[in-house]
Amino acid sequence: MAGDTRRGGLLAPMRTREDAEQAARDCARAFFVVAALQTVAGLLLTPWILVDAVIFALCAHFIRSTWSRSAAVIAMICACLGFITTVMNRLGDDLGGGNILLSTLVVLVAARGVEATHKLHGRFKYGSR
Repeated sequence: MAGDTRRGGLLAPMRTREDAEQAARDCARAFFVVAALQTVAGLLLTPWILVDAVIFALCAHFIRSTWSRSAAVIAMICACLGFITTVMNRLGDDLGGGNILLSTLVVLVAARGVEATHKLHGRFKYGSR
């Protein structure tokens, strides 16, 4: 559109149902990438990481296919637990990963997914307003 100056991406406002659907699809895509990264890490380092990979992949599937609010909240809880684990690891514990930037990004994506799925079942349930 010629006059459309809306920003895209993680911080774009959700003004229509289509915006919320796109945000949910982007969130699911990001969770599939996180699941793939965790699968590789689990195969190379420790198999316990595969549990997180399966959880993120299942959440991504349900967010993408049914706009599941429950899956988005579960992914958010897992992302927050991963962030806490990463922070504790950076402070000296030996609990898991050390990439604080990646864990912060996963939490932000999860928050966006929760917002998008809740708007799809709330404000934008019957289309754009």
